[in-house]
Amino acid sequence: TYRRAFGVDLALESLRGQAGLALNLTRQPQAPDPYSGQVEFTPRLGVCRPPAEPSPIRGTTQVSQMPPGKSFATAPKAGDGVACYTVEGDSSPQVRERITSLIDWWASEAVWV
Repeated sequence: TYRRAFGVDLALESLRGQAGLALNLTRQPQAPDPYSGQVEFTPRLGVCRPPAEPSPIRGTTQVSQMPPGKSFATAPKAGDGVACYTVEGDSSPQVRERITSLIDWWASEAVWV
């Protein structure tokens, strides 16, 4: 999400610094345009049947999803989500509103069995 918003890969910059290489990031990036956020839906006990249709929420893009039919007891490690979405908007409040709408949509459409 940070790279998408600011055009800077923080993990890569960290590795460059650790290796003693020149950094690409030499100043604070300008405010993002558009504003963006990320939502990762964490596993629950059982098998997830994700929503059948793409998110109807404007400004949302699904960027990953676990294979259908995978059984979960807990998240194997941090960052192991069932699905991940990026959310964009013209302002922070708009992104927050879209994130809330996305969470509500997922909760009403995804089924755990």
